[in-house]
Amino acid sequence: MITEAAFLNLQHWPKRYQWTIICDEIPDITPSMQVNLPENHHLLTQHIHLQQSSDRYSEIGFNGAGKAALTDIAENPSRDDVNKVLAPLARRLVHPQYRCFVLTKQYEALINQEGDAKRRQLEVFALLQPSIFGTGSIRSAAGDPTVGDIQDSFKDVIIIGAGFDISLMANIWPGLDVQFEPHAELGQKLRYTQHSCGHRLLIRYVFEQDWSKYFAGSVSEFDSSEVENFEILQQVCQRQFGDEPFAYLCNNDREADLKTAFSSKALQLPNAPWGLNDYQGIHNVGILSALNPTPAHLGFLNFLCRDADDVRDALFHSHVYQAVMRCSLRDLKSNVPVKVLVPDAKSAQALATYFPGCRVEPLQIQISRTAPKKGGRPKLEDPKPTKQVLQETRKRQRALSKEIKRMEAGGAVDLALMEKFQQECRSNNTRWMRLQQLVAQMESKRGPAAG
Repeated sequence: MITEAAFLNLQHWPKRYQWTIICDEIPDITPSMQVNLPENHHLLTQHIHLQQSSDRYSEIGFNGAGKAALTDIAENPSRDDVNKVLAPLARRLVHPQYRCFVLTKQYEALINQEGDAKRRQLEVFALLQPSIFGTGSIRSAAGDPTVGDIQDSFKDVIIIGAGFDISLMANIWPGLDVQFEPHAELGQKLRYTQHSCGHRLLIRYVFEQDWSKYFAGSVSEFDSSEVENFEILQQVCQRQFGDEPFAYLCNNDREADLKTAFSSKALQLPNAPWGLNDYQGIHNVGILSALNPTPAHLGFLNFLCRDADDVRDALFHSHVYQAVMRCSLRDLKSNVPVKVLVPDAKSAQALATYFPGCRVEPLQIQISRTAPKKGGRPKLEDPKPTKQVLQETRKRQRALSKEIKRMEAGGAVDLALMEKFQQECRSNNTRWMRLQQLVAQMESKRGPAAG
Protein backbone atom coordinates (compact mmCIF):
# COMPACT_ATOMS: atom_id res chain seq x y z
CA MET A 1 0.00 0.00 0.00
CA ILE A 2 1.30 3.44 -0.94
CA THR A 3 -0.07 6.98 -0.95
CA GLU A 4 -0.84 8.76 -4.21
CA ALA A 5 1.84 11.39 -3.48
CA ALA A 6 4.50 8.72 -2.91
CA PHE A 7 3.47 6.85 -6.07
CA LEU A 8 3.70 9.99 -8.19
CA ASN A 9 7.20 10.69 -6.92
CA LEU A 10 8.60 7.25 -7.71
CA GLN A 11 10.86 7.66 -10.75
CA HIS A 12 11.53 3.95 -11.27
CA TRP A 13 9.41 0.87 -10.64
CA PRO A 14 11.30 -2.45 -10.88
CA LYS A 15 9.60 -5.02 -13.11
CA ARG A 16 6.62 -2.78 -13.63
CA TYR A 17 5.05 -5.30 -16.01
CA GLN A 18 4.50 -7.77 -13.13
CA TRP A 19 2.48 -5.35 -10.99
CA THR A 20 -1.23 -4.51 -10.86
CA ILE A 21 -1.93 -0.96 -9.64
CA ILE A 22 -5.21 -0.25 -7.83
CA CYS A 23 -6.11 3.38 -7.14
CA ASP A 24 -8.88 3.54 -4.53
CA GLU A 25 -9.78 7.11 -5.56
CA ILE A 26 -9.65 8.91 -8.89
CA PRO A 27 -6.27 10.69 -9.15
CA ASP A 28 -6.21 14.46 -9.53
CA ILE A 29 -4.72 14.90 -12.98
CA THR A 30 -5.01 18.72 -13.20
CA PRO A 31 -3.53 20.24 -10.02
CA SER A 32 -2.66 23.93 -9.95
CA MET A 33 -0.18 25.84 -7.82
CA GLN A 34 0.24 29.55 -7.27
CA VAL A 35 2.80 31.62 -5.38
CA ASN A 36 2.93 35.38 -4.84
CA LEU A 37 6.24 36.45 -6.36
CA PRO A 38 5.86 40.07 -7.54
CA GLU A 39 9.52 40.82 -6.72
CA ASN A 40 11.33 37.47 -6.73
CA HIS A 41 9.73 35.51 -9.58
CA HIS A 42 13.09 35.59 -11.41
CA LEU A 43 14.37 32.90 -9.04
CA LEU A 44 12.17 30.53 -11.04
CA THR A 45 11.28 32.31 -14.28
CA GLN A 46 14.90 32.87 -15.33
CA HIS A 47 15.13 29.13 -15.91
CA ILE A 48 12.03 28.69 -18.08
CA HIS A 49 10.56 29.80 -21.39
CA LEU A 50 7.09 29.53 -22.88
CA GLN A 51 5.82 27.57 -25.85
CA GLN A 52 2.46 28.87 -27.08
CA SER A 53 -0.22 26.15 -26.88
CA SER A 54 -3.33 28.21 -27.65
CA ASP A 55 -4.38 31.83 -27.89
CA ARG A 56 -4.52 31.95 -24.07
CA TYR A 57 -2.22 29.29 -22.63
CA SER A 58 1.45 28.45 -23.00
CA GLU A 59 3.39 25.34 -22.02
CA ILE A 60 6.49 25.73 -19.85
CA GLY A 61 9.87 24.67 -21.22
CA PHE A 62 13.40 25.07 -19.85
CA ASN A 63 16.27 27.42 -20.77
CA GLY A 64 19.63 25.68 -21.27
CA ALA A 65 20.59 24.35 -17.85
CA GLY A 66 17.28 25.58 -16.44
CA LYS A 67 15.96 22.12 -15.61
CA ALA A 68 19.09 21.30 -13.60
CA ALA A 69 18.82 24.63 -11.73
CA LEU A 70 15.16 24.02 -10.92
CA THR A 71 15.95 20.46 -9.81
CA ASP A 72 18.51 21.89 -7.39
CA ILE A 73 15.84 24.23 -5.97
CA ALA A 74 13.38 21.33 -5.73
CA GLU A 75 15.79 19.06 -3.87
CA ASN A 76 17.24 21.95 -1.80
CA PRO A 77 20.31 20.05 -0.52
CA SER A 78 21.58 23.16 1.33
CA ARG A 79 18.23 23.57 3.17
CA ASP A 80 17.97 27.17 2.03
CA ASP A 81 14.86 28.82 3.55
CA VAL A 82 13.98 30.69 0.34
CA ASN A 83 14.29 27.53 -1.74
CA LYS A 84 12.08 25.78 0.81
CA VAL A 85 9.24 28.11 -0.28
CA LEU A 86 9.97 27.60 -3.98
CA ALA A 87 10.64 23.84 -3.80
CA PRO A 88 7.03 22.55 -4.20
CA LEU A 89 6.51 24.50 -7.42
CA ALA A 90 9.99 23.63 -8.69
CA ARG A 91 9.27 19.93 -8.10
CA ARG A 92 6.09 20.20 -10.12
CA LEU A 93 7.89 21.97 -13.00
CA VAL A 94 10.64 19.35 -13.34
CA HIS A 95 8.43 16.31 -12.71
CA PRO A 96 8.74 14.11 -15.82
CA GLN A 97 5.07 13.03 -15.71
CA TYR A 98 3.54 16.51 -15.69
CA ARG A 99 3.15 18.99 -18.50
CA CYS A 100 2.91 22.49 -17.00
CA PHE A 101 1.12 25.53 -18.40
CA VAL A 102 0.50 29.19 -17.58
CA LEU A 103 -2.04 31.76 -18.65
CA THR A 104 0.14 33.70 -21.10
CA LYS A 105 -1.24 37.14 -20.33
CA GLN A 106 -0.99 36.58 -16.58
CA TYR A 107 2.61 35.37 -16.90
CA GLU A 108 3.64 38.32 -19.07
CA ALA A 109 2.12 40.74 -16.56
CA LEU A 110 4.29 39.12 -13.88
CA ILE A 111 7.46 39.29 -15.98
CA ASN A 112 6.84 42.88 -17.13
CA GLN A 113 5.68 44.02 -13.67
CA GLU A 114 2.32 45.24 -14.96
CA GLY A 115 -0.72 45.99 -12.81
CA ASP A 116 -1.13 45.78 -9.05
CA ALA A 117 1.91 44.14 -7.46
CA LYS A 118 -0.31 42.34 -4.94
CA ARG A 119 -2.08 40.54 -7.79
CA ARG A 120 1.05 39.42 -9.65
CA GLN A 121 1.25 35.68 -9.09
CA LEU A 122 3.01 32.79 -10.73
CA GLU A 123 0.14 30.36 -11.28
CA VAL A 124 0.99 27.04 -12.90
CA PHE A 125 -1.53 24.50 -14.22
CA ALA A 126 -0.32 20.93 -14.53
CA LEU A 127 -1.61 17.99 -16.54
CA LEU A 128 -0.61 14.55 -15.32
CA GLN A 129 0.38 12.33 -18.24
CA PRO A 130 -0.91 8.76 -18.72
CA SER A 131 2.74 7.66 -18.92
CA ILE A 132 2.70 7.72 -15.10
CA PHE A 133 1.41 4.16 -15.55
CA GLY A 134 3.97 3.33 -18.23
CA THR A 135 4.78 4.40 -21.77
CA GLY A 136 3.76 1.12 -23.40
CA SER A 137 7.06 0.91 -25.26
CA ILE A 138 8.58 -2.53 -25.94
CA ARG A 139 12.13 -3.55 -25.04
CA SER A 140 14.11 -6.76 -24.70
CA ALA A 141 15.05 -8.12 -21.27
CA ALA A 142 18.80 -7.55 -21.02
CA GLY A 143 20.74 -10.67 -20.06
CA ASP A 144 17.66 -12.93 -19.85
CA PRO A 145 16.63 -14.39 -23.23
CA THR A 146 13.93 -16.55 -21.56
CA VAL A 147 11.81 -13.54 -20.64
CA GLY A 148 11.28 -12.21 -24.14
CA ASP A 149 10.06 -8.71 -24.91
CA ILE A 150 8.94 -6.49 -22.03
CA GLN A 151 6.31 -3.77 -22.24
CA ASP A 152 6.91 -0.61 -20.19
CA SER A 153 3.53 -0.62 -18.43
CA PHE A 154 1.88 -2.16 -15.41
CA LYS A 155 0.17 -5.52 -15.85
CA ASP A 156 -3.15 -3.85 -15.04
CA VAL A 157 -4.31 -0.43 -13.82
CA ILE A 158 -7.59 -0.29 -11.90
CA ILE A 159 -9.21 3.03 -10.94
CA ILE A 160 -11.92 2.80 -8.26
CA GLY A 161 -14.06 5.87 -7.66
CA ALA A 162 -17.68 7.02 -7.66
CA GLY A 163 -18.73 9.15 -10.61
CA PHE A 164 -15.76 8.17 -12.73
CA ASP A 165 -17.61 8.90 -15.96
CA ILE A 166 -17.84 12.63 -15.10
CA SER A 167 -14.31 12.91 -13.68
CA LEU A 168 -11.62 15.04 -15.31
CA MET A 169 -9.60 11.89 -15.94
CA ALA A 170 -12.48 10.36 -17.91
CA ASN A 171 -12.96 13.59 -19.85
CA ILE A 172 -9.33 14.46 -20.61
CA TRP A 173 -7.24 11.29 -20.89
CA PRO A 174 -9.18 9.76 -23.80
CA GLY A 175 -7.81 12.69 -25.83
CA LEU A 176 -4.34 11.37 -24.93
CA ASP A 177 -5.04 7.94 -26.46
CA VAL A 178 -6.21 6.30 -23.23
CA GLN A 179 -9.10 3.84 -23.22
CA PHE A 180 -11.16 3.01 -20.12
CA GLU A 181 -13.39 -0.01 -19.72
CA PRO A 182 -15.45 -1.38 -16.79
CA HIS A 183 -13.77 -4.06 -14.68
CA ALA A 184 -16.11 -7.02 -15.03
CA GLU A 185 -14.95 -9.03 -12.00
CA LEU A 186 -14.91 -6.11 -9.53
CA GLY A 187 -18.17 -4.76 -10.94
CA GLN A 188 -19.96 -7.96 -9.94
CA LYS A 189 -18.78 -7.57 -6.33
CA LEU A 190 -20.05 -4.02 -5.81
CA ARG A 191 -22.75 -3.48 -3.18
CA TYR A 192 -24.68 -1.57 -5.84
CA THR A 193 -24.09 0.17 -9.14
CA GLN A 194 -27.02 2.55 -8.75
CA HIS A 195 -28.54 4.04 -5.62
CA SER A 196 -31.92 2.59 -4.66
CA CYS A 197 -32.52 5.09 -1.84
CA GLY A 198 -33.73 7.97 -4.02
CA HIS A 199 -37.27 7.70 -2.59
CA ARG A 200 -35.85 8.78 0.79
CA LEU A 201 -34.11 11.89 -0.52
CA LEU A 202 -35.44 15.45 -0.77
CA ILE A 203 -33.02 17.96 -2.36
CA ARG A 204 -33.76 21.66 -1.93
CA TYR A 205 -31.87 24.58 -3.42
CA VAL A 206 -31.80 28.35 -2.81
CA PHE A 207 -30.46 30.15 -5.91
CA GLU A 208 -31.01 29.74 -9.63
CA GLN A 209 -27.59 31.26 -10.41
CA ASP A 210 -24.49 29.04 -10.22
CA TRP A 211 -22.86 29.12 -6.79
CA SER A 212 -19.32 30.52 -6.50
CA LYS A 213 -17.22 32.48 -4.00
CA TYR A 214 -17.91 35.64 -5.96
CA PHE A 215 -21.66 35.08 -5.95
CA ALA A 216 -21.58 34.05 -2.27
CA GLY A 217 -20.03 37.42 -1.42
CA SER A 218 -22.53 39.41 -3.49
CA VAL A 219 -25.51 41.10 -1.87
CA SER A 220 -29.24 40.33 -2.20
CA GLU A 221 -32.39 41.68 -0.61
CA PHE A 222 -33.74 39.09 1.79
CA ASP A 223 -36.37 39.65 4.49
CA SER A 224 -36.43 43.36 3.52
CA SER A 225 -32.71 43.91 4.16
CA GLU A 226 -29.50 43.67 2.15
CA VAL A 227 -27.68 40.48 3.03
CA GLU A 228 -24.71 38.57 1.64
CA ASN A 229 -25.81 35.57 -0.39
CA PHE A 230 -23.72 33.35 1.88
CA GLU A 231 -25.59 34.75 4.88
CA ILE A 232 -28.88 33.89 3.15
CA LEU A 233 -27.73 30.32 2.58
CA GLN A 234 -26.62 30.07 6.20
CA GLN A 235 -29.94 31.37 7.56
CA VAL A 236 -31.93 29.09 5.28
CA CYS A 237 -29.83 26.12 6.40
CA GLN A 238 -30.66 26.89 10.04
CA ARG A 239 -34.37 27.24 9.27
CA GLN A 240 -34.51 24.04 7.22
CA PHE A 241 -32.96 21.79 9.84
CA GLY A 242 -34.10 23.60 13.00
CA ASP A 243 -33.12 21.61 16.10
CA GLU A 244 -32.30 18.47 14.13
CA PRO A 245 -28.67 17.35 13.84
CA PHE A 246 -27.12 18.01 10.45
CA ALA A 247 -23.74 17.75 8.72
CA TYR A 248 -22.42 20.60 6.61
CA LEU A 249 -19.61 21.34 4.20
CA CYS A 250 -18.00 24.79 4.03
CA ASN A 251 -14.88 26.62 2.86
CA ASN A 252 -12.10 27.20 5.38
CA ASP A 253 -12.58 30.97 5.37
CA ARG A 254 -16.21 30.54 6.52
CA GLU A 255 -15.50 27.91 9.15
CA ALA A 256 -15.31 30.27 12.17
CA ASP A 257 -18.51 32.13 11.18
CA LEU A 258 -20.53 28.94 10.90
CA LYS A 259 -19.24 27.39 14.11
CA THR A 260 -20.42 30.52 15.91
CA ALA A 261 -23.78 30.67 14.10
CA PHE A 262 -24.74 26.99 14.13
CA SER A 263 -25.77 24.99 17.17
CA SER A 264 -23.75 22.19 18.70
CA LYS A 265 -25.89 19.72 16.72
CA ALA A 266 -24.28 20.92 13.47
CA LEU A 267 -21.28 18.79 12.50
CA GLN A 268 -18.73 20.10 10.01
CA LEU A 269 -17.59 17.64 7.36
CA PRO A 270 -13.92 17.53 6.35
CA ASN A 271 -13.20 19.20 3.00
CA ALA A 272 -12.06 15.81 1.71
CA PRO A 273 -15.00 13.65 2.90
CA TRP A 274 -14.26 10.55 0.83
CA GLY A 275 -14.72 7.19 2.55
CA LEU A 276 -15.89 8.42 5.97
CA ASN A 277 -18.47 6.35 7.86
CA ASP A 278 -18.76 8.50 11.00
CA TYR A 279 -21.91 10.39 9.93
CA GLN A 280 -24.28 7.54 9.02
CA GLY A 281 -26.61 8.52 11.85
CA ILE A 282 -27.16 11.98 10.32
CA HIS A 283 -30.21 12.51 8.07
CA ASN A 284 -29.66 16.17 7.06
CA VAL A 285 -26.83 17.70 5.03
CA GLY A 286 -26.14 21.32 4.11
CA ILE A 287 -23.69 22.28 1.37
CA LEU A 288 -22.31 25.80 1.85
CA SER A 289 -18.96 25.39 0.07
CA ALA A 290 -17.93 27.09 -3.14
CA LEU A 291 -15.39 24.67 -4.57
CA ASN A 292 -14.76 26.19 -7.98
CA PRO A 293 -11.14 26.72 -9.06
CA THR A 294 -9.65 30.15 -9.74
CA PRO A 295 -10.92 31.79 -12.97
CA ALA A 296 -7.56 31.16 -14.65
CA HIS A 297 -7.54 27.49 -13.61
CA LEU A 298 -11.16 27.07 -14.68
CA GLY A 299 -10.27 28.55 -18.05
CA PHE A 300 -7.46 26.01 -18.38
CA LEU A 301 -9.81 23.14 -17.56
CA ASN A 302 -12.29 24.45 -20.12
CA PHE A 303 -9.40 24.53 -22.60
CA LEU A 304 -8.80 20.83 -21.89
CA CYS A 305 -12.44 19.69 -21.64
CA ARG A 306 -14.07 22.18 -24.04
CA ASP A 307 -17.16 22.23 -21.80
CA ALA A 308 -17.61 24.30 -18.64
CA ASP A 309 -20.44 22.04 -17.44
CA ASP A 310 -18.15 19.01 -17.63
CA VAL A 311 -15.62 20.82 -15.44
CA ARG A 312 -18.23 21.84 -12.90
CA ASP A 313 -19.57 18.29 -12.76
CA ALA A 314 -16.09 16.88 -12.26
CA LEU A 315 -15.14 19.30 -9.49
CA PHE A 316 -18.00 20.81 -7.51
CA HIS A 317 -20.85 18.39 -8.21
CA SER A 318 -18.83 15.24 -7.53
CA HIS A 319 -17.58 16.80 -4.29
CA VAL A 320 -21.18 17.57 -3.27
CA TYR A 321 -22.13 13.95 -3.97
CA GLN A 322 -19.27 12.66 -1.80
CA ALA A 323 -20.30 14.94 1.07
CA VAL A 324 -23.95 13.91 0.86
CA MET A 325 -22.99 10.23 0.86
CA ARG A 326 -21.52 10.53 4.35
CA CYS A 327 -25.06 10.65 5.83
CA SER A 328 -27.59 7.83 6.39
CA LEU A 329 -27.97 7.37 2.63
CA ARG A 330 -24.82 5.29 3.06
CA ASP A 331 -26.74 2.85 5.28
CA LEU A 332 -28.57 0.38 3.06
CA LYS A 333 -30.79 -0.72 5.96
CA SER A 334 -32.04 2.77 6.85
CA ASN A 335 -35.49 4.01 5.80
CA VAL A 336 -35.29 7.45 7.41
CA PRO A 337 -36.05 10.38 5.06
CA VAL A 338 -33.04 12.53 4.21
CA LYS A 339 -33.04 16.27 3.51
CA VAL A 340 -30.19 17.94 1.61
CA LEU A 341 -29.78 21.67 1.04
CA VAL A 342 -27.53 22.79 -1.82
CA PRO A 343 -26.82 26.36 -2.97
CA ASP A 344 -27.99 26.32 -6.59
CA ALA A 345 -30.28 24.65 -9.09
CA LYS A 346 -27.51 23.13 -11.18
CA SER A 347 -26.01 21.40 -8.12
CA ALA A 348 -29.43 20.05 -7.18
CA GLN A 349 -30.06 18.63 -10.65
CA ALA A 350 -26.56 17.13 -10.85
CA LEU A 351 -26.95 15.48 -7.45
CA ALA A 352 -30.37 14.12 -8.43
CA THR A 353 -28.84 12.14 -11.31
CA TYR A 354 -27.16 9.89 -8.73
CA PHE A 355 -30.45 9.12 -6.94
CA PRO A 356 -33.29 8.01 -9.24
CA GLY A 357 -36.67 8.72 -7.68
CA CYS A 358 -35.53 11.57 -5.43
CA ARG A 359 -37.39 14.91 -5.22
CA VAL A 360 -35.87 18.29 -6.16
CA GLU A 361 -37.52 21.51 -4.99
CA PRO A 362 -36.60 25.19 -5.05
CA LEU A 363 -37.07 26.86 -1.68
CA GLN A 364 -40.02 29.21 -1.61
CA ILE A 365 -38.24 32.30 -0.29
CA GLN A 366 -38.29 35.89 -1.47
CA ILE A 367 -34.97 37.13 -2.83
CA SER A 368 -36.02 40.23 -4.71
CA ARG A 369 -32.75 41.16 -6.36
CA THR A 370 -29.08 40.22 -6.48
CA ALA A 371 -26.44 42.91 -6.78
CA PRO A 372 -22.82 42.23 -7.82
CA LYS A 373 -19.96 43.36 -5.68
CA LYS A 374 -19.03 46.95 -6.33
CA GLY A 375 -15.78 47.21 -8.27
CA GLY A 376 -13.20 49.98 -8.42
CA ARG A 377 -12.78 52.79 -5.92
CA PRO A 378 -15.69 53.72 -3.65
CA LYS A 379 -17.58 56.86 -4.53
CA LEU A 380 -16.69 59.95 -2.53
CA GLU A 381 -20.11 59.99 -0.88
CA ASP A 382 -19.73 56.36 0.24
CA PRO A 383 -18.48 56.37 3.83
CA LYS A 384 -17.00 52.87 3.55
CA PRO A 385 -16.06 50.43 0.76
CA THR A 386 -18.49 47.54 0.27
CA LYS A 387 -15.88 44.97 1.33
CA GLN A 388 -15.37 46.73 4.66
CA VAL A 389 -19.12 46.94 5.26
CA LEU A 390 -19.50 43.21 4.62
CA GLN A 391 -16.59 42.41 6.93
CA GLU A 392 -18.14 44.50 9.69
CA THR A 393 -21.52 42.83 9.12
CA ARG A 394 -20.01 39.36 9.49
CA LYS A 395 -18.15 40.44 12.62
CA ARG A 396 -21.35 41.85 14.11
CA GLN A 397 -23.30 38.67 13.25
CA ARG A 398 -20.63 36.56 14.98
CA ALA A 399 -20.85 38.80 18.05
CA LEU A 400 -24.64 38.45 18.09
CA SER A 401 -24.43 34.66 17.84
CA LYS A 402 -21.86 34.54 20.63
CA GLU A 403 -24.06 36.69 22.90
CA ILE A 404 -27.12 34.55 22.09
CA LYS A 405 -25.27 31.38 23.11
CA ARG A 406 -24.01 33.04 26.30
CA MET A 407 -27.48 34.17 27.34
CA GLU A 408 -29.06 30.82 26.41
CA ALA A 409 -26.56 29.27 28.81
CA GLY A 410 -27.88 31.52 31.61
CA GLY A 411 -25.61 34.55 31.31
CA ALA A 412 -26.72 37.96 32.53
CA VAL A 413 -27.74 40.80 30.21
CA ASP A 414 -24.83 42.97 29.07
CA LEU A 415 -26.54 46.35 28.88
CA ALA A 416 -23.61 48.13 27.23
CA LEU A 417 -23.44 45.49 24.49
CA MET A 418 -27.21 45.58 24.00
CA GLU A 419 -27.06 49.35 23.50
CA LYS A 420 -24.27 48.91 20.96
CA PHE A 421 -26.28 46.29 19.02
CA GLN A 422 -29.35 48.54 19.08
CA GLN A 423 -27.36 51.29 17.38
CA GLU A 424 -25.78 49.02 14.76
CA CYS A 425 -28.48 46.45 13.92
CA ARG A 426 -31.52 46.78 11.73
CA SER A 427 -34.81 46.07 13.42
CA ASN A 428 -35.42 43.00 11.21
CA ASN A 429 -32.02 41.40 11.88
CA THR A 430 -33.04 37.87 12.93
CA ARG A 431 -30.20 37.44 15.43
CA TRP A 432 -30.87 40.83 17.01
CA MET A 433 -34.55 39.89 17.26
CA ARG A 434 -33.60 36.60 18.96
CA LEU A 435 -31.37 38.44 21.43
CA GLN A 436 -34.17 40.87 22.30
CA GLN A 437 -36.48 37.89 22.80
CA LEU A 438 -34.04 36.34 25.29
CA VAL A 439 -33.79 39.62 27.22
CA ALA A 440 -37.58 39.83 27.37
CA GLN A 441 -37.79 36.26 28.65
CA MET A 442 -35.27 37.00 31.39
CA GLU A 443 -37.17 40.15 32.37
CA SER A 444 -40.46 38.22 32.63
CA LYS A 445 -38.85 35.52 34.81
CA ARG A 446 -37.40 38.16 37.09
CA GLY A 447 -40.84 39.75 37.57
CA PRO A 448 -41.65 43.40 38.43
CA ALA A 449 -39.10 45.30 40.43
CA ALA A 450 -39.96 45.96 44.07
CA GLY A 451 -41.24 49.50 44.72
